[in-house]
Amino acid sequence: AGLKTSALYWLRDNKLKRDPSTSFHFAQDDEGLDLRHFCASFEQAIVDVLVTKTIRAAKQYKPKSIILAGGVSANQKLREQLKNKLNTIGCKLLAPNLKYAMDNAAMIAVAGYYQALKKDFTLWDKIEADPNWKVYPVK
Repeated sequence: AGLKTSALYWLRDNKLKRDPSTSFHFAQDDEGLDLRHFCASFEQAIVDVLVTKTIRAAKQYKPKSIILAGGVSANQKLREQLKNKLNTIGCKLLAPNLKYAMDNAAMIAVAGYYQALKKDFTLWDKIEADPNWKVYPVK
């Protein structure tokens, strides 16, 4: 969320002009930046963060494989860079076929399953969203 907020503020404060001659291209600002460059940089920043944090966790916990799932698993740049980095530490990347790279409902169901195993239930009328909720590995 911090990266998205930062990008939003940057776009708000640095208006990139649209080229009126086409609906697909954006004019460069005085420093040569256009929306395509901004979006590519934003994507790379996200990929860098995800790969760095995944590699850090993989080095700490030493899994044999990492599963990339959910909608983000459709991102080719993330797939390639994560696979390459994981290969350097002897860890395999498992990712679904692109036609199955979609919402992470299965991951949420698995997280709920482990909460249920611990008898940690929440009544439906007491549910509150918590973006910082931790999912703990099974021991």
